[in-house]
Amino acid sequence: MASVLYTIRNIQSWLLGPEVQFTDGPHCGAVIGWLDEQGSPQFLYPEITGYYLSWLSFLAQSTGQADELIRRANLALAWIAKYLLAGETLKTRIYLGPENIPDWRNSGSFSFDLAMLARGVASVKNPEDENLRRSLLEQLFERLLPFCDDTGRLHAFLQHTPNETYTPSRWSCAHGPQQIKAATAILSSNSISQIPARLLHTSNSVYKRWRDYTGIPGPDGTHAAFYHLEGLVLAAVNGLDTQAPALIENGFRRIVAAQEPLKRSDVLAQALRIGCLLCNGLQDSDLTNRLQRFADELEQFTTPDGGMLFSKSPHYRHKNVWSAIFAHQALYFYEVIASGNSLDNHMLQLLI
Repeated sequence: MASVLYTIRNIQSWLLGPEVQFTDGPHCGAVIGWLDEQGSPQFLYPEITGYYLSWLSFLAQSTGQADELIRRANLALAWIAKYLLAGETLKTRIYLGPENIPDWRNSGSFSFDLAMLARGVASVKNPEDENLRRSLLEQLFERLLPFCDDTGRLHAFLQHTPNETYTPSRWSCAHGPQQIKAATAILSSNSISQIPARLLHTSNSVYKRWRDYTGIPGPDGTHAAFYHLEGLVLAAVNGLDTQAPALIENGFRRIVAAQEPLKRSDVLAQALRIGCLLCNGLQDSDLTNRLQRFADELEQFTTPDGGMLFSKSPHYRHKNVWSAIFAHQALYFYEVIASGNSLDNHMLQLLI
């Protein structure tokens, strides 16, 4: 247990370091996607800035260290505002350095990314400027409206150029069960700002469409499959679906049985988080042993400074920010469960 606590604190320290969130300069408040093997930040990532805002709220609740975390959240809100309130396009990945690196992701926008930003903005407690936070959320809802079609589906990806029809053949650009997480992120943000009727209808429709999905993901789809379960978790803990827990348990056992061993740190952290939720208050030795193995394996991805390697593959050994965010929360959940305590609903509402 001492090892887990040390790892949690180490990851937390890394995530709060100046390499992950810029705290001065032209990109003050922005959060990066990853550091390359030389330790250089590669791009700013609005979606992960949304995750980071949710993580700061989770950290404030779990540690009580609110002042510094609120300051960082306000910096992130101000950075987002520079784009959204000026009506500018918010690129999927904002590359650093003099080169304009071509990236197909920047030819359009993802509804998932906007939903994660909305959830992050909504999660901030006691922001410096409540009117700014509300304006940002309203602008994000406004930008999500074009993704809503007349059949109740939410487009995953829309090109910036209206006549451009090419969309890469990837799960992140397609309709699918992973969209439940985007839908519940939107639905759980309604306490701050009213969701437009069309977006509210579409989010509910997406949830109903994919709620009972039971497909077996291939190796490249495990990350998305856990997004489906995370969406069900958000529905359960926010009172949107009281029957979701049974679906989560069945989905977890189905995915893990099909895909072990889990080879990416973000996916492993996702599995550990869901497993901890299922283990909450239960005596299940098989699940307990599996979670211990997941926690041990996840710790092996950490670097001495608290960074989190994306993969052990020699081609993907960058220090990944969303993996670190997921891992910090997963190991925190695991430490609570392994200590014989239970995860409370407020904590689960901040599942990232």
